[in-house]
Amino acid sequence: MTGFPAEKVVRSTWSEWSEGTSVAGAGNVSKAESAAGKICWFVIFLVGLVLTTVSVASVLSSYRDYQVSTSISVKKYTR
Repeated sequence: MTGFPAEKVVRSTWSEWSEGTSVAGAGNVSKAESAAGKICWFVIFLVGLVLTTVSVASVLSSYRDYQVSTSISVKKYTR
C-alpha cells in the first residue's frame, strides 16, 4: 500500500465494487447517505446473502442425496 490507511483502501475497493456490480443491494449500501441507511442496507444485503447460501446448499444436498437407478440390458437379435 502506498501510504493510504487500510480503512481508505477498503472503502475505496468496496465503493468501486458496489457501484459496478449487479448484486442486488450492494450498490445501495454505498449510495445511502446516512449511517443508519448504510447499516440497514448492509443488513438486508447480508440476509439476502445468507438466504441464498442456505438455498443453494439445500438444492445441492437434495441433488446429492437423490437416488438414481439405471439398468441396461443387451439382447442379441438373430434373423
